[in-house]
Amino acid sequence: MPTAVQLTVTTAVTEANPECVLGGRHEESTIAIDLDARRKDHHRILGFDRGVEIHWPKETRQHGAQELSTFP
Repeated sequence: MPTAVQLTVTTAVTEANPECVLGGRHEESTIAIDLDARRKDHHRILGFDRGVEIHWPKETRQHGAQELSTFP
C-alpha cells in the first residue's frame, strides 16, 4: 500500500522570499519550488508610494535554477 509523506522544504532562497513561494512538487527525482517575483513588495524595496503603478509584461518568463544543497 503506497504511503504519502509530506515534508516542509526550505532553502536560503525560500527563507529570504517567503511571499514569492507558490508551491512545490516532486518530479523525476527532483524537488521543484515555484516562485513568482511579482509577489515581492517592490513599492517598499524601490521606495515608491503605494499609489504608483508597477507594470509587468503580459508574457511570463520561466527560468530554471538549481540550488546546491545537502538535501539528498
